[in-house]
Amino acid sequence: MMIAPVDPAGEYRVLATEIDDAVRGVLSSGQFVAGAEVAAFERELADYVDTAHVVGVGNGTDALEIALAACGVECGDSVAVPAFTFAATVEAVVRVGATPLLIDIVDSDFAIDVRALAERLAKGAKVKAVIPVHLYGHPADMEALLELRERYGLTVIEDAAQSHGARCRIAGESRRVGGLGDAACFSFYPTKNLGAAGDGGAIATSNAEIAARARLIANHGDASKYEHVLADGRNSRLDAIQAAILRIKLRRLDEWNDARRRIAGSYTANLAPAAVGLPKVRAGAESVYHQFAVRVSERDRTQAVLRELGVAAGVHYPRAIHQQPGFARFAESGESYPCAERAAAEILCLPIYPLMTDETREAVERALVQALEQG
Repeated sequence: MMIAPVDPAGEYRVLATEIDDAVRGVLSSGQFVAGAEVAAFERELADYVDTAHVVGVGNGTDALEIALAACGVECGDSVAVPAFTFAATVEAVVRVGATPLLIDIVDSDFAIDVRALAERLAKGAKVKAVIPVHLYGHPADMEALLELRERYGLTVIEDAAQSHGARCRIAGESRRVGGLGDAACFSFYPTKNLGAAGDGGAIATSNAEIAARARLIANHGDASKYEHVLADGRNSRLDAIQAAILRIKLRRLDEWNDARRRIAGSYTANLAPAAVGLPKVRAGAESVYHQFAVRVSERDRTQAVLRELGVAAGVHYPRAIHQQPGFARFAESGESYPCAERAAAEILCLPIYPLMTDETREAVERALVQALEQG
């Protein structure tokens, strides 16, 4: 039997009674879009990430695009993005008419290289906003980015799609990501640390104007019934059933993130002698290990051997942004992205999920060691 990289069905089995009751409650209420469950989830997530507002939307990609528009990013603006991330981060920038400015990542935690961004700004690059991606559940260097925001007047929009509950230190205080920039975007795709039973997303912010504009955009620009004050609104709303499920899972999120950290700790200790590069955690940061990403010199061969041994390891992602056909035009002449290219060539994500047993984890460890020895 194949060891899967994730187990969303296992989460349902643990919470089946609560989830079934909640879903029946929504179906009985007749409030399938918006309504009390969505409002309650928005309040609870806002409390969790310590923001004044949360706006539920249809998915994480919509959250990014709507947040950019709500923050005033428009055609002709430049938005700094990491050169190694999921395509949606950059896709959202293009969809609002702005131009992505690709910045290399740092090798240690795969986050945007803040020093490289600072150098571009010091040389006169006109940047309206930056999207730090908390990749694999590890926070970007938000303290350094917030200093750049103050110096250059940047808008900071966190891509927190993979980092529900992660923390980093700001001015000596440990704070959750999602409440650190001008706005933050979450995805609730089923395999996320906080996953729905379908698509869902949210925008978190403490800026009332950004929240109000995001809510307008997401609901056809409708200020009150059939009073459309925006011509470029859209339909992107969080379903009540998903909100009801997410409310239940939010109450378990810290517990399940602790479980991920325990599994990651065991992986790190037991695989230390193996010929792999293990994830590093920056001082003051607290990862939630959405992925346990190791570096392997012969990644594709190792992945294939693991599959033969019954372990489904993932590759997130096999190409850097500038290596993607649709985004290659955004690679600037004379710029290079060596860290992003190394990550794309070496990253291998081992199975990790909060309900993983020690037996399953040990089987993954044995298989990886065997796959490396076969090389």
